[in-house]
Formats: sequence, C-alpha cells, structure tokens
Amino acid sequence: MFRRLMLAVTGVVLCAVSAFALSDVRGSRDHVLFPRPAGYKIVSYGSGDRSVEIPAGDENLLLSGRHVDILYKTEGAPLSPSALSERFVSSLKEAGGAVVFQENPALGGRVVVGRLERAGRDLWVMQDAASLRAFRLLVIETAKDDAFLPAAVVPEAEWETEARVLDLLHLVDRNGRLEFPVKFARGSTIPRKGYESDFKKFVMLMEKDPSLKFRVETWVDAGMKPAEERVLLGGRAAALVDLLVRMGAEAGRLTTAPGNAKESPVPQGRVRLTVVDSTDEGLARQNP
Repeated sequence: MFRRLMLAVTGVVLCAVSAFALSDVRGSRDHVLFPRPAGYKIVSYGSGDRSVEIPAGDENLLLSGRHVDILYKTEGAPLSPSALSERFVSSLKEAGGAVVFQENPALGGRVVVGRLERAGRDLWVMQDAASLRAFRLLVIETAKDDAFLPAAVVPEAEWETEARVLDLLHLVDRNGRLEFPVKFARGSTIPRKGYESDFKKFVMLMEKDPSLKFRVETWVDAGMKPAEERVLLGGRAAALVDLLVRMGAEAGRLTTAPGNAKESPVPQGRVRLTVVDSTDEGLARQNP
C-alpha cells in the first residue's frame, strides 16, 4: 500500500515538474496562423511598433509596422531546420500566403520569409531556426503602399560551411563536446598553422547558438613532470582561446579551467572543446 502511494505521489510530482518545464513566459501566446510544434515552449515574447530588416533574396527588406516576435525552444528532441521550414510553408499556404524568400534547407538554410495580403495591409512573416533547439517567428503588419524599402544587399551564404556547422551543433547536442586536430612543437604553447578552417567552423557554431559555453583543453607532451604538464596545458589552452577570440569567438564563453579528473586525457594532437554550464565556476576564471 505504501509503495503504491509513493508511486502515485512520484507520478504527480513528475507531471507537475513536466508541466512547469513546458510553461511559456508570462503574457505570451502563439500566432493564430502558425501553431507551434509539439514539445516547444515560448521563452521570449515581444510586440509593438518598430522597423525590422529581413532577408528577401538579393536584397533585404526594411519593414515598418506592428510586430510580434516569438522565440520557441524545446528541451526534448528538436525538429530539423528542414522540418521546421516545411511546417511553416504549409501553414503559410493554408492561410493564403506565399513564400517570398527561402534559404535552401538541404544546404543548411534556416530562414523562410512569407507574405499574406489583407485588405489595406500586408502581413510579412519570417521563421528563423536560430539554433539547434530554438526557432524564431516574426510577424509584421505593414501598410499596403509602404511595405518595404530597399536595404543592404545580403551576401552569398557559404552553404557548405553552413551545413558542416549544423553538423557540429548536432555533435555537441549528442556528445557534449568536440575535438579538432591541432599541433604544437614539443614544449611550445604556440599552435602551428593549418587548422584555421576547423576553428572558423567552431566560431560560427558559437555564433549560431549564443547559449553555448566551452572549456578548452589540449594534449601534453610525454615524459614531463606533473607540475610541468599543468603549466604547459594551461599555456596551450590559453593560446587557443586567444586564437579563437581573434577569429571572432566571445572570450566570456570560453574557459581554460581544469576539467573533471575522471575524464579521459585529451588525445595527442587534439584540442577538446567541452560544453560547460553557464553557472560553472570555471567561467569565473576565463581569459581576459
């Protein structure tokens, strides 16, 4: 009897925790034409009047009017950018709208822009798969004859690099870390050249998901005393952080603090980039 009671109480607690985890931010709601996928919650919601620039092929559009900006996120299994795009386009067409611009999802594209014509006004809608677990829905209502102004030209996307960066995001989500090749001369803290393309992809990954923070660790030369190893590892990790920051990474999201002693050592010739929680004390000892 006691066991059944405890199981029932546990079930109620788990349901309550689950319901709390899926709660939306206060005052938010879905757009009536674009229902969210199952398992996603609203983590940010805003509305008002402003000007917004959105992509539309060879040029950007500058739209002014009433807007609703919704950011969705899931803690469960996320939909891929292509699946999110398919849902968005289907809802857009069901509402009588048309696609104005769409990045190729097969090449890592994240953004779709649509337009719905209404009496005396237009509704412009953009969906952006902002990161692996989140996407943004932006709806802007404009006057019929003052819908857009030409703005800056959108540069061509590096499709192959974009696709590989998305692959890295999936690896991070699955394994919690990445490893790239890197070489140092024996006893040196200066990384050799030839690995810049991998580091560039890592910097782009950080730009795609601003919530990610990493611990930087590298390998040590054989035959060294423990004290010498610590100094060399610290110097090499700091040099790699400096390199990544010079390539565009945010210094405040990288730390060289020692990792868990139970983890396997970094293989020789590799740099290990492990995801750390934002509350990790090691981030307080980040590089300047």
